[in-house]
Amino acid sequence: MKYDLIIPLLTSYIALSSTKMSYSQSIENVRPQFQNLDEWQQCDTLGPEVQIELPARDFWKNRTIDARGVFKDEAGVEKIVIQNHLGEFKEISLVINSEVEITIPLTLIPGINSWTFQVYDKLGNKSITNKSLYFGSKTAAGGSHSLTINSQDPSKLLVWGRNNLGQLGLPSGDPALTPTELSFNQPIVSVSASLSHTVALDKDGATWTWGRNRENQLGRPGPSDQAMRVDGLPQIVSIATGQRHTLALDSEGFIWAWGSNRFGQLGINSIEPTSSVPIKITSLPEIVSIAAGGSFSLAITKEGDVFSWGDNRFGQLAQPTETTYTPLKVIGIPKIISVAAGRGHSLAIASNGDAYSWGLNASGQLGLGDLNDRNQPILIESLPRIASIEASGNFSFGLSRSGEVFSWGQNFNGQLGTGSAGLEADTDEPNLISISEISDISTGLAHSIAINKEGEIFTWGLNSFGQLGNGLFGFETGTTLPDIVLIP
Repeated sequence: MKYDLIIPLLTSYIALSSTKMSYSQSIENVRPQFQNLDEWQQCDTLGPEVQIELPARDFWKNRTIDARGVFKDEAGVEKIVIQNHLGEFKEISLVINSEVEITIPLTLIPGINSWTFQVYDKLGNKSITNKSLYFGSKTAAGGSHSLTINSQDPSKLLVWGRNNLGQLGLPSGDPALTPTELSFNQPIVSVSASLSHTVALDKDGATWTWGRNRENQLGRPGPSDQAMRVDGLPQIVSIATGQRHTLALDSEGFIWAWGSNRFGQLGINSIEPTSSVPIKITSLPEIVSIAAGGSFSLAITKEGDVFSWGDNRFGQLAQPTETTYTPLKVIGIPKIISVAAGRGHSLAIASNGDAYSWGLNASGQLGLGDLNDRNQPILIESLPRIASIEASGNFSFGLSRSGEVFSWGQNFNGQLGTGSAGLEADTDEPNLISISEISDISTGLAHSIAINKEGEIFTWGLNSFGQLGNGLFGFETGTTLPDIVLIP
């Protein structure tokens, strides 16, 4: 049974409209042993049994998420009060039943999101459950550089690796072989990095860029080796970096794009080679998640549809044309909650945790057991239910709902973390690697970064410019297994 409730909010931070519920047996059928409500109340002092599930682990890159709740109580579950970390709350009244299953859509803001669920039975007893989720990325891996938000002080980033084009935001131009602080005047909530440029989002929704700007991927004039704010943008909630272009998602669900447009990756229906300022994409419905690949882009609508645009030479758009300058809907795929984009391949997670892949597959980066390119989404059957995916260069990662990490694709430099490297080390099927309890993972051109539940940072793969942060540099100093990064 489905009930569409109109539940207005104080703000848009928690969306509870179109809440779906189902009920079990009537309350009248579960209390025949009591003569009246007072007698029952004296015997029952316990709150309802509460189970709240989120489809992700600790980090999320989609602006919306469904909280699934199952509540049981013989006295009958009567109402739910939800309060978020901003102090906003909403009460949901229920048709009283002994068991209620409810799906509650929540809208996230960048950074930490937390909720307190208070569930009451008919007798006034209550149970309290807390849940939290981080919207954004605390770490990013670029071509040969790395960064993470300082867990002790989020107004500072820790950056390391190559800096020849200012991609670390440090003026020297020399590589940083260990994590080095880059300070801002307010907390940073999400970071993204690509080949040679870097983007950060602060808590007020301002976007900061630095690094290579030859194709205008910084979206602003001024020094490229300094972090500077991009003007002309509304409040931004999510950022993504392609090889030479940048995307930003605003709080109203519109995408803004700038940088290289050689293959139409900006989605602005223009053949202009670049844009030096952010341009709003007006041809899309409301968007909740974005990804930027080599020279193409992906987006997810509020309804779970995927749109793609840009370079399609390897089938990475799942479209019939080689290049498209306007976003087109991807056909033949279920409702999607997360997408990732590599150099020439795409990944997606369905609402049930199934993972799909399409595009370039020369190194097995699609995880389908062969090296054949695909021009339409194909289910990766060998993966368990997935909570998060990452793609970069020619390799891929999947993080299971239980915290296991799987990798597949190109592994010449040990970037898969399997303990091997070289010409014969590529793998065309997902392999479980020896690292667990991972919350967030990021992939660079040939190296990888992960953060565990305790906030420890691990890196592996190519270390040609110190991008592993272990104090060394050079091709011979890379690692094929995850190694902890020491924070000064």
